[in-house]
Amino acid sequence: MRTRQMSSRGIALVLGHLLSWTVPATAQEFKGPLWGGSGGTSSYNLDCGSSGVMVGIYGKAGDWVDQIGITCQTVNANGTLGSTYTRGPKGGAGGTGATSRCLSGQVVGALYSASGTFINQVKPSCYLWHETTRRPRFSGNAETATASGIGGPPGGVLALTINHNARVRCPDEKVGKALRGRYGSYIDSLQFVCDDYNK
Repeated sequence: MRTRQMSSRGIALVLGHLLSWTVPATAQEFKGPLWGGSGGTSSYNLDCGSSGVMVGIYGKAGDWVDQIGITCQTVNANGTLGSTYTRGPKGGAGGTGATSRCLSGQVVGALYSASGTFINQVKPSCYLWHETTRRPRFSGNAETATASGIGGPPGGVLALTINHNARVRCPDEKVGKALRGRYGSYIDSLQFVCDDYNK
């Protein structure tokens, strides 16, 4: 029986082809900047998990945000939004209760925060959910709405302590999934995290 030998160039081409199929690219979560101060006695990670997306926030606030939690909805097999559940809250016991929720069929795709030593205000921006692509619809101003937020704009002496006002939007292919940071009596720091709907 006659055998054929493959050249080293041929072997390299075959190996390269195989490797391109067996080493898929891994998607990374998107993390916004860490807002707030460097204090806090405990860390928090409020995450909707692989079955859901963020549709709101809730908590307590006075001059500062005392505690925070997130509201999530599951994503059904057909791409529609399903049951609602919450993560948290984390933080102190003070402040007045507040809830900020997207309208039905909308998800959190961006987040605004005012902060200094602690977090003063958190406000989500909501976008229509696209069931087919399992992503927010970021295009078109008419398709967006801003929820009320928790906390409030600073006034008087407190205004002098606010040194950071910023808004972060998820990349086009991702949706709001989690809030992370540190807390004590107040929410010391906060980071907005986006990812694929099923991560």
